[in-house]
Amino acid sequence: MDEVPAIDYWQAKVAPLVTTAREAAEAESASLLALASSEAYNRNFTEALEYLRRIAPSSEIGAKIQPKIEEYSRKERIRAMYFLQRAYDHAERGNFKAAIEELQNVPRHTPAGQVASEKLIEYTEKQSIREQLAGTVNWSDSAATTSAEDATPDAPAEAVPEPMPEPGNSAEPFIEMPGDTSSLNPGQQLREAAIPLG
Repeated sequence: MDEVPAIDYWQAKVAPLVTTAREAAEAESASLLALASSEAYNRNFTEALEYLRRIAPSSEIGAKIQPKIEEYSRKERIRAMYFLQRAYDHAERGNFKAAIEELQNVPRHTPAGQVASEKLIEYTEKQSIREQLAGTVNWSDSAATTSAEDATPDAPAEAVPEPMPEPGNSAEPFIEMPGDTSSLNPGQQLREAAIPLG
């Protein structure tokens, strides 16, 4: 009511509107706080922070939420590191598809987010290579099976190639290619997991 002229008539006209607006802002703030608490309970701190930031700072609740924003921001960074580490663990076992899913959970604005963006590109490329190689093996398997079925009973069947073994926790590259394959070994990439939280 600071911008309303100090005339009793106008003050009386505006006072109910200000009271109604203030009550509506407080109700909306309480609703947003409840939604933020629910998201935080489910460990979705990014969504919780979005709800908290939508609370009007001029409301009673808005004046008191700064400690919660700091707490949820800290927990969001910790959660981001958790997802990044899980992605590294999946990649170490050669499960790039699961690693990609974990990386997509890392909020991009956190310290782990930049690393996650880079690893997302890297693991997507590795998954693509793996799928291409698997497609080549599957094509060979089906061609050999078809040839064996089409062969006459007296003709010897062609040998079916053995399927590619799943990579484990070995330091050996999971594909054999001429040249340097160290970029395909996720075990060497895991040394990059030490990211400062602060």
